[in-house]
Amino acid sequence: MTRFIWEIIPFYKTEQKNKYLSRLSTTGKLDFDDKTDWPSTDVFKDEKGFYIISEISGIGRDNLEIYIADNKLVIVGEKPFPGLNHNRVFYEMERNYGDFKRIIEIPDSINRKSIQVEFAKGILKIKFE
Repeated sequence: MTRFIWEIIPFYKTEQKNKYLSRLSTTGKLDFDDKTDWPSTDVFKDEKGFYIISEISGIGRDNLEIYIADNKLVIVGEKPFPGLNHNRVFYEMERNYGDFKRIIEIPDSINRKSIQVEFAKGILKIKFE
């Protein structure tokens, strides 16, 4: 038996489910509407630098792109949706899948050439000195 998107997204998340169904029907992909609410990201500064830290578990380096455009750092990637087992019925679905794009404003005072990037164990750490 085939499971459809309306069966795997909990019934109480109707608005979210409708957005996903709309995107799926127009793009053929199960991805997220505004592409800015995930991955979870912390942005802060201290006396040593300006930091951006994102949780992006389940994504390989080859599915991740980071670039600077104007005064924005852009993180683009894709977390593939696992193949559905025909006998699988979800009661909760809280992990995010699909394409994402995070855009983070970088202060003018930041030296863009001083970037350091580290990606390990699902955590992306970006530091500007």
